Amino acid sequence: MDQFSMPGKCDALKEPRGFVRIIQLLFAIFAFASTTSFYGHLNISDDCIKGVPVNKTISYPFNLASLGNLVPICEPKKPLYGDFSSGAQFYVFVGVIVFLYCIGTLLLYTLFVNNYESNALIRKSDFGVSAVIVILWFIASVCWASGVDKLKRYTSASDIKFMINGSANCVVDAPHGYAGLNISLLFGFANVALWGAALWFLWKETPWFSGEADALRQIDSIPEVDGSTL
Repeated sequence: MDQFSMPGKCDALKEPRGFVRIIQLLFAIFAFASTTSFYGHLNISDDCIKGVPVNKTISYPFNLASLGNLVPICEPKKPLYGDFSSGAQFYVFVGVIVFLYCIGTLLLYTLFVNNYESNALIRKSDFGVSAVIVILWFIASVCWASGVDKLKRYTSASDIKFMINGSANCVVDAPHGYAGLNISLLFGFANVALWGAALWFLWKETPWFSGEADALRQIDSIPEVDGSTL
């Protein structure tokens, strides 16, 4: 029962790998929460709809093509372009998976610290999975950054007015700000840097690092040759 003692829990969270893992958990929450909680409002009015405005909410997963009853506003019929759900959903998927992994490893670092320290395979796996997470965060952030850029473009007032073939009296009130999505991207790339930097602390826990350290100590312990001939 010693591995469940309170001092063991506190000590694990004071170490770099435990403390940084808590920050990684929070950053993952901020990344996917700021994406799924975004709402943008789109209002359109035109003579051809007799002054009755069309109101739509742009939100996760950001599939503009699913807003079918938004268009056509006027003739000829023209659908609203843009399906950015794949990038958004992959980004949120990575965030949720990382969040769950952080919870699992924090339990491992605290409640099962003896198993972690005594099993080299667990430490190697933690390092390997963390390296994969760096790659996943990078891919997800780049894909979502491209999606956000296109989302801003295709939900601008000028582009929407062109796509719906609005008349001269067409008024488009497009979403005014994307601060929430910009914040989500900021946390995405911050996660790339954070997980990449944290690999060093996990590398030090593996036998690969300790093996290199032992080899260096053995080299330092070799006695110097006095240069005399045999």
